[in-house]
Amino acid sequence: MIDNQNNLSSDSDEIEILGTTIANQHRASNPDNSAWVSANAGSGKTYVLAQRVIRLLLNNVAPSKILCLTFTKAAAAEMSNRVFTQLSNWSGMDDSKLEAELKQTGEPQPGAAMMKTARLLFTRALESPGGLKIQTIHAFCESILHQFTLEANTSGHFEVMADHEQSRLLQDSRQAVMAKTLEDPFLASALEKAMEFGSDMAIENGLNAIIRDRQDFEDWMHQNDLSPDKAVCVLADVLNIDISESEEEISSRILSGLPIDDLQFRELGFHAGTFEQKECKRISNLVDIYENSQTSAQKLKRRLQLYQTATGVFRKKIPGVKALYDQITDLAELLEAEFETIQIANDALQNWKMLNGSLGLFKLANAVLLSYGQRKRARGILDFDDLVNRAAVLLARSDVRQWVQYKLDQGID
Repeated sequence: MIDNQNNLSSDSDEIEILGTTIANQHRASNPDNSAWVSANAGSGKTYVLAQRVIRLLLNNVAPSKILCLTFTKAAAAEMSNRVFTQLSNWSGMDDSKLEAELKQTGEPQPGAAMMKTARLLFTRALESPGGLKIQTIHAFCESILHQFTLEANTSGHFEVMADHEQSRLLQDSRQAVMAKTLEDPFLASALEKAMEFGSDMAIENGLNAIIRDRQDFEDWMHQNDLSPDKAVCVLADVLNIDISESEEEISSRILSGLPIDDLQFRELGFHAGTFEQKECKRISNLVDIYENSQTSAQKLKRRLQLYQTATGVFRKKIPGVKALYDQITDLAELLEAEFETIQIANDALQNWKMLNGSLGLFKLANAVLLSYGQRKRARGILDFDDLVNRAAVLLARSDVRQWVQYKLDQGID
């Protein structure tokens, strides 16, 4: 038996949702509204944007006064294709069909004048000086820099390099810096410091991350004339870390503040060795290694392992040692207190290691980006990030931004 009532309810809900969607699209495409549109892929954002452009044209805005910006060339091509296909179809459409299509754009009552305008839009868009500008953000920024080369402190004949050329230039810069580590003490020291706290893969991934977000890194480095050393000192201050301390000094200070002293730790190892449980044997072995360690850093490593699983995960209670807890008075409380202390101290030590490793990495990355910049200047080329960043700087400069905006406003409504 079919439940017709439920089917009718479902159809009604779908109609209501569709009506709400169309109403929202009409609101967003209305040129009188300033609109932000957020939606999932394939949900109709490009359609709404194309309709907004078309409604601007229907309201007699000159095609050359409209600017549409997208992020990719594919999106720009899709946008342009949608607009011009619709305008082309309108040029030869009969009255009734054209009126229906104009209503679909969101125009409530298109009259004869608007229908006449609609039929002429395709020709007007093609013949308008400058035409309808649908371009990528990078192309727009490039046009600004070419228009205001003096204000942007940019060569008037600069070229924009392709992605493959950018990758090759960055790779050349990285290889040149790594080769210099064999003869340059500064770079050699930076590489040594980075390798002291990170694997080859970690260094490679770190360099890739900085190069990928190089503008943020360079802005941070150049802000207040920061060098890599000063930049790390700023981070150290935020994290309340004395980066001038050595690992040995930090480890010694942590060990001296632990609730379980060396004598008690030795006693723990002795009692643990009298039991056959696997975890007790592990504790006894750790204490033996601890006793034979030569440095505070080595000793701290063993103390940390007492509270870690084989994979390095911290745990507050050590399983499988109930007999040991029974034999040593207050052992559970002592271990719990030490766990809290040593975990906090270890976090600080790991931050110290991270900062020292980062210092070496920052010096290498800074050298790579300096080399990359020199290679670009020698060839008179800019990458896509340069276009956006230089245009942003130009529009933010208090001494020229009003002039630049005035000139742009003359061409774009």
